[in-house]
Amino acid sequence: LEERDTLALLKVYEGQREMGLGRWSRAIRAWDEGLAALRDYGSPVDLVRSLKEIGMFHAEHGKREEARGYLLEASECARKLGNATLLAEIGEALNRLADSTVPRESA
Repeated sequence: LEERDTLALLKVYEGQREMGLGRWSRAIRAWDEGLAALRDYGSPVDLVRSLKEIGMFHAEHGKREEARGYLLEASECARKLGNATLLAEIGEALNRLADSTVPRESA
């Protein structure tokens, strides 16, 4: 468990746990630490997946701009990796995010 990339992922998971417990500020701190470590020495695929998940958590909590930032970073990383599957998943999440910000006409 003392591998730096594993510790980085554990920090991301800790953030998810904190968010699930309603501790948003603790979740943000854990995610920031985990992502910083993944950017430095983690697997690029782990980084993309983590960015995508964190972006989706932000979107679910109405933090659209933050969500968009994480998802755009994830998209760029997935594009560099040439990972079409992840790129498509992230594209779908970005589309849902964009659709949710479009004002709806009342009937």
